[in-house]
Amino acid sequence: MKDYSMDDDKEKVWNSQLAALRSIQDGIKLMKDCIKNLENKVENEGISGNYSVNSDTLKYAQKIWTGCLRLNELKKLEFELNGLDTFGLPKKQ
Repeated sequence: MKDYSMDDDKEKVWNSQLAALRSIQDGIKLMKDCIKNLENKVENEGISGNYSVNSDTLKYAQKIWTGCLRLNELKKLEFELNGLDTFGLPKKQ
């Protein structure tokens, strides 16, 4: 059985941060593509176009926001594991 170490926790946090970052990057790419399609539609069809109430723009924005929130929380956990406060500063005694 492997002994528990703080380094294991730090590695788990780091891996989670990378996963959250990839999720944000994926969301940004999807959002850019969606916006480009919407811009083209607006340019080409204007008000005569049939716009979807089920557009994926909200879904992609939420994916990006959720990833940012996750990274923020993981950063706080990283600070805690390193003995810092939630702002990354040394804890006051």
